[in-house]
Amino acid sequence: MRQAGRDFTLTFKGPPETARHKTREEIEAVTAQGPQIAAILDRLGLVPTLRYEKLRTEFQRPGEAGIATLDETPIGCYFELEGRPEWIDASAARLGFSHDQYVNSSYAALFVEWCAAQQRDPEAPLERVIGGQPLVWCVMTV
Repeated sequence: MRQAGRDFTLTFKGPPETARHKTREEIEAVTAQGPQIAAILDRLGLVPTLRYEKLRTEFQRPGEAGIATLDETPIGCYFELEGRPEWIDASAARLGFSHDQYVNSSYAALFVEWCAAQQRDPEAPLERVIGGQPLVWCVMTV
């Protein structure tokens, strides 16, 4: 579940099929009743296991179906292309990125890797650091 302003989005993400592009089923519902949804999840025995902050900026070219997002997080900046594989590859090439720079890891996996590299306890609080980090390329299709 994520919050943006007054809106809460509950998302189901199915298991990924990963090749050059990551593909998986996603089902989303938007509501203003986030606290109630959180209470339902709690009553079902589900507890938060990862919480992270991100500042997201979305970009879209007029007339194209794909979306590019820049996510600034405490562990780095991530650029994600979401759309059909052909659009992703063409957009990546226009931006000067090659296929070997694609990253298909989830934010949870990236966080665990970052903590290991920094020799940090994943349970320790993170300082709020937005911007100024290396750019990493994340790719997903819909």
